[in-house]
Amino acid sequence: MKKIVLSAFVLAFSFISCKSNGKFPTEQQQTSQKTTTSVEFKSLSGYFARNTFVAAKDVNLLLLNTLENFDSVLGIAKTMNNKINKPDFENTLPLAIILKPTDKQTQLSIDKVSSENNILRIDAKLEQGEKQSYTMVPTLVFSVPKAADTKEIQLFINGTQTETLHLK
Repeated sequence: MKKIVLSAFVLAFSFISCKSNGKFPTEQQQTSQKTTTSVEFKSLSGYFARNTFVAAKDVNLLLLNTLENFDSVLGIAKTMNNKINKPDFENTLPLAIILKPTDKQTQLSIDKVSSENNILRIDAKLEQGEKQSYTMVPTLVFSVPKAADTKEIQLFINGTQTETLHLK
């Protein structure tokens, strides 16, 4: 009798210890657990925000997907030595990050661009330095490849989400 009880106890303990926690991912969780993909971006140098552009917020993320829209916001800063990279409106999404005018030395750069679950994430870095004797409008122009499934573009500056564009 003791052997039967002991065997039953060992068998029950084996089942309990081998049993999983019962938390299997649902179909929705499995489809939403996509990996983050790095997205290549191309800097479009030689552009500045036109004086006619009025910054609505401290940080403005703009999708400039037509030549007319692009030219209405940005001007060309051509010198003898620089090369102007023109956007490819058919295959890329031209974007601009434009800040409000400032009298502080300002450096704006992109750390990385990634895509996950139809959301394009732009991680940018903003550094401000000493006060200057003039005012500038910090502008960063770049493009990313078009993706048919992109529904949203999120801008993070220094790790904080500052702007979101909804595409669809």
